[in-house]
Amino acid sequence: MPDNDVVHELLLQQRAKSSKLLRKELDSQGKSGSRDYLNKVNLAISVLWARHVLMALLSDWPRERFEITHTILGCKESGVIPCILDLLNRTECQDMFTKAVKNVIRSCYHTDLQSMVSTSCYFMEENHFSTVIIDSEHPYSDNANNSDTIQIEGAAYLSIKFDDRCVTEEGCDELVISSSSDLQQDRHAFSGPTKRLWKSFDIPGDTLYYKFTSDCSSTDWGYRFTVIAGKVGRFDTGYLILNELLSADVDMVYRNIDMCKLWSCLVYVACKQISRQRLKTLQLLLRVMHTQSRNLQRKDSSSLDIDLSLLKPLWQLYRNLSKDSADFSSVAPPIVRALTELFMVAENLADEYCIVTEYLAKLQSEEEIRHTAFQGIVNVAAVSASIGLTNQAYNAVIGLMKK
Repeated sequence: MPDNDVVHELLLQQRAKSSKLLRKELDSQGKSGSRDYLNKVNLAISVLWARHVLMALLSDWPRERFEITHTILGCKESGVIPCILDLLNRTECQDMFTKAVKNVIRSCYHTDLQSMVSTSCYFMEENHFSTVIIDSEHPYSDNANNSDTIQIEGAAYLSIKFDDRCVTEEGCDELVISSSSDLQQDRHAFSGPTKRLWKSFDIPGDTLYYKFTSDCSSTDWGYRFTVIAGKVGRFDTGYLILNELLSADVDMVYRNIDMCKLWSCLVYVACKQISRQRLKTLQLLLRVMHTQSRNLQRKDSSSLDIDLSLLKPLWQLYRNLSKDSADFSSVAPPIVRALTELFMVAENLADEYCIVTEYLAKLQSEEEIRHTAFQGIVNVAAVSASIGLTNQAYNAVIGLMKK
């Protein structure tokens, strides 16, 4: 999800757009509008107000005595409750929605939680991303004056991610990105060689405008940025439901939720999603591991409910990203920092359950294990040779050298 300022601006734009469309439709009908058409308009307004009232009720639900069931919400089964919550998430503010989700989890039948978890995981698996890559010449030319408009229909907001190589002549050659054609609204300007200046950001709406100008003196590598379409959609609903659930009482979670199934689903989502969706999924994986640690402290248990070896694809991703961002003079990207925390917590959890060796072995491929074992034998042989000791490692390396 974008930050709070972008969310607020997004809600204002959505309301203004809805009002404009409604006015346009009413004007097109004129005074001759049929009764049937007016009934449809009244029905649409009634539905919106009903959602608003339902959100107000759920966000201020009493803490005791009254259960929230799928029957009360007009659902055929408990697995549809997240669908109702998703409708509310699309029309109301985030604070009220978070309160509503918390109250639904607290007041629903605990036997309904597993089906709600399954639906929430399904929401998070959905992928609605479209991307556009914008490139300058490398290096760019003198006296450049490039401008264009990028529109990704259906996007609620646009996320802009810069290439690490972005650099222009500071103070002279500038890239400006904005949500308005006059480049004044949500204006972001970039110039210079410092990586920290080329920060990723979000713009509300489905359209951005950009302009790049350079003077007649020196030039540099230029710019490259990726525009990712974001949607305030079902992923965010699923994330908020699971986040609130994993923040609830540990005993309630363990009695009513299949943690192994939830864990495998979240790992799959983390591998599939990108950008902030992946970061949010990693947060949920951390929460699951924290509940495992708390559960070990609360009961006499030596078995782990989740399979840490499922993290192997994320481990490979982490290794590849770490190699690409091995510049210690700059701050590591958010995804690298998040994965670092994930694997630190996973190793600590494996240590608590006394399965560190098995866990680390399962993360490695067979080729990596053979390479590590061979390197260990070579190191032992080198130490043996330096102290004049003959052993199996020394003999094996000498035998290989003779071949």
